[in-house]
Amino acid sequence: KPTERGLALIPFAQMHQLAESYIQSFMQGVWSEGLDAGTDGHLKIMVERAGLNWEAAKDILKSKANDTHWRAVAEQNRQAMLALGLWGVPSFRFEETAVWGQDRFWVIEKAMRAAFDPPTSA
Repeated sequence: KPTERGLALIPFAQMHQLAESYIQSFMQGVWSEGLDAGTDGHLKIMVERAGLNWEAAKDILKSKANDTHWRAVAEQNRQAMLALGLWGVPSFRFEETAVWGQDRFWVIEKAMRAAFDPPTSA
């Protein structure tokens, strides 16, 4: 449930142009600070730190329409991940390069350099 509560608020954050701030706050809270998104007190910290209104966020968490929406988006993303041959998080994709695991950032970096760095002459 904690992850679902976090995902459920992404559309709300997007409506307020604060999705990046919210996602960063959520990930920092859960992975670095030991906050439990399953509790209102901890989720409130993450929501407000991102610049969002906690009372409005609580209403969103109760919304059946929002629940249906975020779950559909999550399923689309899951299907896209599986189509790339990936199976979980953290997964990363840049253009045609897809990898699983943060220890594979070097593969993504290599693909980005190949795409953006000018070719060198010998």
